[in-house]
Amino acid sequence: MAAVIVAKSAVYEVKPSASVTLSITIGDGQAGGSVVRFKGAKIGPGPAIQSLRIPQAGDADQDLKDKTVSCTTTVERINSASSHSSVTYSLRGGGQDSDFTFDATLPEMGQLAEYRTTIIFE
Repeated sequence: MAAVIVAKSAVYEVKPSASVTLSITIGDGQAGGSVVRFKGAKIGPGPAIQSLRIPQAGDADQDLKDKTVSCTTTVERINSASSHSSVTYSLRGGGQDSDFTFDATLPEMGQLAEYRTTIIFE
């Protein structure tokens, strides 16, 4: 069984020289984890990304404008009652709090979906 690839992008307005936080929620009773990269560096691997600060506190460049963050979230269908999978990327601290939700159908138990999401800061 082939993995389902979901490639998406979202634009998020940021404030000058201010950080934002990112939370990633896997929905529909499915399992998974995420890897978050900023400026090429892995800043948030794990099954639960909650209020991850971007940029990191020690980063010399605190301005996010015109930068991107890349998220790869792998979801496995473990819920026998639903073939629906979804991932919500929640951003806080910018111009307006925003949630971006993407979804896919996984017909087979154990099937994977790989959500490749790029968040563009403007």
